Amino acid sequence: MEKFCLKVENIIEKEKANINHIDDVTDTFTKELSDVTTNIIQAVKKLEEEHLNELSKLSKESKSKLQKSVDSFEERLLYLKYWRELLSKNLSNETASETKRVLSYLKLKNIYENLQKLKYTKLDICIKTEVLDDVKKLIELPCLADVSADENFDQVNLNLKNIDYIHAKVNKISEFTIQGADIRGGTFMSSGNLFLSDLNGKRCILCDTNGVILQEVKLQEVPWDVFTEGQEILVTSPNNNKILKIDSTSLEIKGTIPVGCSCYGIATSGNTTVIGTYKSVEIFDEGFDVTRRRTLSTGRSYIYGVVIDDENNVICCSYSQHVVKKLDLQGNILFTYNHEKLKHPYGVTTDNNGNIFINGFSSNNIHMLSRDGKLLRIVEGITNPMCIKFQNDTHRFFIGNYKGNIKVFEFKES
Repeated sequence: MEKFCLKVENIIEKEKANINHIDDVTDTFTKELSDVTTNIIQAVKKLEEEHLNELSKLSKESKSKLQKSVDSFEERLLYLKYWRELLSKNLSNETASETKRVLSYLKLKNIYENLQKLKYTKLDICIKTEVLDDVKKLIELPCLADVSADENFDQVNLNLKNIDYIHAKVNKISEFTIQGADIRGGTFMSSGNLFLSDLNGKRCILCDTNGVILQEVKLQEVPWDVFTEGQEILVTSPNNNKILKIDSTSLEIKGTIPVGCSCYGIATSGNTTVIGTYKSVEIFDEGFDVTRRRTLSTGRSYIYGVVIDDENNVICCSYSQHVVKKLDLQGNILFTYNHEKLKHPYGVTTDNNGNIFINGFSSNNIHMLSRDGKLLRIVEGITNPMCIKFQNDTHRFFIGNYKGNIKVFEFKES
């Protein structure tokens, strides 16, 4: 009954996180749309100003050309009028000799003929302007953005039976290699696809369980471990002492969280986040306020794997000291596990029933423990396992290593 209640509480927490995510998306989109609207108005104003300036310039140039044409015609007209008036005076002057009158007439006739030979071009300028069809389409837009909500109903199995791991078969579902990749962390998405961190490529990879790459997220930082919480994916970056927040739907990077320490392994449950560093286990009880960060445990080196179980206890493994410990949130040790066949424990995870799975990197195996730390089984022949994660509400898990090799397994009752 207690486990049943914990699972229901976990569902409630996830749906509350979904509500908060909807608020965040709404706020983000509201700001984005407001910015777009402002940019559109500013762009239209700028185009209007440029258009009016161009129209004013064109109008000024056209009037200048017309005025030059008018001035040219007026000069010729004045010239003609001058000689016409001179001829009229000579013809009306009775005292002028006949010879003078004839010469005056001939000169005017010559000027007239020369003026007639000149080209007379009448200039006609018509300024045209028309609003572009694209602008008219903007006015006719029915809306500025599409708004929709995708509802996915995932059947939650609250009665997943605790399998007999001692005798269960370990069936390999698939195996593939991402060339050149160094897979340090990963998780199952709600769709069943894998989201992996590639240290070599400075990227995260979304792929199906057959190795078909569906999307890549390029990063500026070197990624390490991966954990999904609600609508967010958290990716640690130990070289930069921060955590990346990635939207689980769009896979867009939403921001970074400085945590003030090197961060390798990561796990969250509700408002509690646990981080493994090179020398300690750090815990954040409320958000990622570094001033409220506290050290849960010290004295171990290179905590590459951490996980929070369904009872809010922390399991962590020390790579260099070959030891695994389970602690409560006050730092009290609940059990310690080491084994001659466990060398350099790297990744750690739990299943839906609180059983613990530890990767032995140098011992090439997986150690399966009960929730109280008793050894159930050792699965041999797993080469250099690093990250390990279960798919929610299933007995399926995957393992990745530094050679980019991914294996997907599933436990089946024998």
